[in-house]
Amino acid sequence: AELLQGPLAGLRVWASGHNDHTGGEAHNLALSLARAEAIADTQKRHGVDASRIAVEEFGWQFPVAEESPDAGRALNRRAEIVLPGE
Repeated sequence: AELLQGPLAGLRVWASGHNDHTGGEAHNLALSLARAEAIADTQKRHGVDASRIAVEEFGWQFPVAEESPDAGRALNRRAEIVLPGE
């Protein structure tokens, strides 16, 4: 929130939620949406204008690690703030 109110003031960002490949697609999308909304809600509570944060859920579409072993799945369950051009 400090960055979004300081050096990145006025910049529109995306709160993105991700999940691992276990479970069904609808379940994964719901979980990743909840992760993204948690990020957006936290930023809003800290004074970032809601109009600057878009929320997107990706489910298991963009993994950052192999799904096996469990450590890889854990890395894929994440939420991120994405800046334009990233």
